[in-house]
Amino acid sequence: MKLNSQFKTLLILPIIFILAGCGLSHVKTTSESLLLSKPLAEDEGLLVLGIKSDSFVQGVYLFGKKSMVIDYKKGNTFDFNRQYWVGKVKAGNYHIVQIDFNGNYFMPLDEREKWSVSVAPQKINYIGDLEIELILANDITFKTELMNRTSYAMEYMERYYPNLFSNHPFEFNGVGVDEFSSFMSKLPE
Repeated sequence: MKLNSQFKTLLILPIIFILAGCGLSHVKTTSESLLLSKPLAEDEGLLVLGIKSDSFVQGVYLFGKKSMVIDYKKGNTFDFNRQYWVGKVKAGNYHIVQIDFNGNYFMPLDEREKWSVSVAPQKINYIGDLEIELILANDITFKTELMNRTSYAMEYMERYYPNLFSNHPFEFNGVGVDEFSSFMSKLPE
């Protein structure tokens, strides 16, 4: 029986995650009061990841300086029809490698250059909005993109994390170039 490469990856990734589980930390979104209670370490940054999906996303796997699973729970704040995750992470380069839909279905993300992001120390690092659309055809497939929605993320941070937003530089550190943030930073107050 010949297995296609996507199916092999689908079988192998959960095994790798189980074996690497001791080094993989689960991180939940953090309230502003908790984030303010302890200042950022010199090698930490704030990570902001938006998600918009018509399917329940349980977790997003990031591998890098410190590999982690970003846990999405129903209790997270929704705004602009999106859910945002905000938390402290080690500065460095990361790759989004997999999405966990409900603990039973994992979607590996193969094209590394499309899913490479970075976290700069002492900054708010918005890496994009993960937009996932369920497509039903002969089988279940998902259209998945990491989109730059900087204006939504900035407004979200200003509304729900005002102290952090006013005390830390905000920058887009996802895939591609962001003209909006630099334009906004040059406008008079």
